[in-house]
This record gives sequence, C-alpha cells and structure tokens, in this order.
Amino acid sequence: LTNQTLKFYKKVCLPDNDYWITYNLENVTCKSAMPNYIGTDGEIELYFSANSGYKLPEQVSITMGGFPLSEDAFAWEAEEGLLHIIPDGGITGNLVITIEGCELLAVPTNLNATKITSSSAVLTWDNIEHAEQYQVHVTDEDDSTEDIITTTSNTYFEITGLKSASSYLWGVTPIASGYCGITQEAENFETLDVYTVTFNSNGGTVVEPQTVDAGSKITAPADP
Repeated sequence: LTNQTLKFYKKVCLPDNDYWITYNLENVTCKSAMPNYIGTDGEIELYFSANSGYKLPEQVSITMGGFPLSEDAFAWEAEEGLLHIIPDGGITGNLVITIEGCELLAVPTNLNATKITSSSAVLTWDNIEHAEQYQVHVTDEDDSTEDIITTTSNTYFEITGLKSASSYLWGVTPIASGYCGITQEAENFETLDVYTVTFNSNGGTVVEPQTVDAGSKITAPADP
C-alpha cells in the first residue's frame, strides 16, 4: 500500500467515535497487545520494557488531538514499565504515545574505601566512558536518615564528618547528558573507634589527655 492508500484505508475503516493511537517507541518494546484505536470512553493499560543496553525513561510524552495530555490524565510507572491512560473528560482526539529508551552508562567498578579514620574516608572507583559526573551517596547503616549525597567530576571523593565506630554503605551513579546511569553499591566500610589516653604523672606536671583513632600512635608528652 502507498502512504495515500494507507491514510484513506484508516479514514474509511475507523469506527465512529473512535480515535487512532500512534506509537513512537525508540529502544523500547511493548509487552502488551497494542490497540490501534480507542473509543471516547476507553482507557489504556500497557506494559513496556527497555531493549538491551537501555533503561525506561522517567517521563513519557503523550498527546491527544495534537496537544500534550495533562499529567493527571495518565500514570507512568518507570520501574514497572506500566502506562495507564484515563483522561477525565474521555478520549477526544487521536493519541500519540512517545517513549524513548535511555542508553545506559557502564556500571562503576573497583569501588574502594581507603584512608579510613574515625571521621572520614576516601572513596575511589574506576572511570566510566562518557560519564561527566558521579553522584556519590553514603548511608549510615544505623541511621538511614543521615544520607550523604554529593556530586563530583573526579573518580574519588573524601567524605568527612562521619561518626566513629560506625558502619556505612556507599555507592556511585555515573551521570551524563543523554545517558542513564546505574548505581553500583559497594561493600560497607567501618570508621575507626576513638580512644582517649590519659597520663598519670604521679603528682608531677599535669599531662593533658590525648584522643587518637584506633591503631594510631599517641604523641609523646614533652619532658617536664
């Protein structure tokens, strides 16, 4: 069929009070039966999945009669790939559903926590091709409300202000325009305990106590 014949065929065969549905899918596959038209009082529920190497987008584009469909007229659940369209005023024009898969960046590798003290640590990871920045997130295992999230263009980050003798989970998400990143979680790390060392001068010159991290050396007091 030629384009003109196809247009004529659609125009003639479309049932009364129904509207066409056009799908613009890029690197995305529909797992449901895809209706070609819908009635004025109809609703749509479809499931989609991203093709290999891609991720479903956080937002989709839907127009009705050439105008953007309001966000309260449909629900998009990116994690499940579920699209549900129920306009309050019914279907009043042809629908165009556009979903573009987001190309995935490589997963960060070789995550390490080094130079750990009672209050800080240096977090490192390998460079990811195309990544422009990295989002680093650190969570106290005993208090998830104290999440620390920061962004850096380096492949390392020194985090400070941690609690002593505490366990932390951390991960890295690469960021780049036109791409989607997957968060890579690392093994947890534990900050060092802190000890206070006191001195018994046996009635001599008072020596102030010293606070040191576990495994560190104290500073020898000055001679009296």
